[in-house]
Amino acid sequence: MFKDFGLVDRIYNKLGSSKKDHLIGDTNFTRTIFNDDSSETFVCFLPWRVGISEAQKLGLIPKTARTILYEGPIGFANSNPEIARKLQSDIVEDIREQNLGRFSVLSYSIGTYPGFYIANNFPTDKLIAVVPGAKLGACIWDGIATQKVKSLASKDHGIMCHSEYDSVLYGTNPIENISNLPSNIEIHLATNDNYIKTHHGEALIEGLIAQGKNPKIIKYNGKGHILTLAEFGKNNVL
Repeated sequence: MFKDFGLVDRIYNKLGSSKKDHLIGDTNFTRTIFNDDSSETFVCFLPWRVGISEAQKLGLIPKTARTILYEGPIGFANSNPEIARKLQSDIVEDIREQNLGRFSVLSYSIGTYPGFYIANNFPTDKLIAVVPGAKLGACIWDGIATQKVKSLASKDHGIMCHSEYDSVLYGTNPIENISNLPSNIEIHLATNDNYIKTHHGEALIEGLIAQGKNPKIIKYNGKGHILTLAEFGKNNVL
């Protein structure tokens, strides 16, 4: 198993990620439904700035279940936390209007922000979180791809630290949406993550255990954020 110790994260961010900085603040989200004969339904939240075609190439979209796929919104990583909170609320309302019944949740990266909230507040059978973090603001402050968001939060909104950011999101962050999660929880964690620093995922796992949950934890030793997503997609049997 190839180990990059987060090097691919740094290279990808330097060469390609910043080219999408003009999309910061985009509040649009796209819902796409992939129908399948299976009786199982997944609600799936893609990583930040990953579109459907790229997700399909990486194998991130379930192939054996009906999937309600949410692409974006990029504005989740927003200089204004009020907007991030409102976007989550919009997606919650969109899911409520569909009357899906019971379903499972598959969330990637920043998609774990809505993913945990949905799994905690809807009748859910299973939650799978790949490269997650405990609090959105803390992840934005530490991540290599979100430094411009952090800078704009300070410049445009006077938010000087991640605790100020997360105080606005209080009640919506993953670490605050644990008590009513399903018993079937699976966490995929990169040990050398530069996008959502590993300790943020570890804090989330500690919160789950403290709440009496028993998550299945799969660690990708020596891998960063990008390679962990790729490895999960390569082995994805959903």
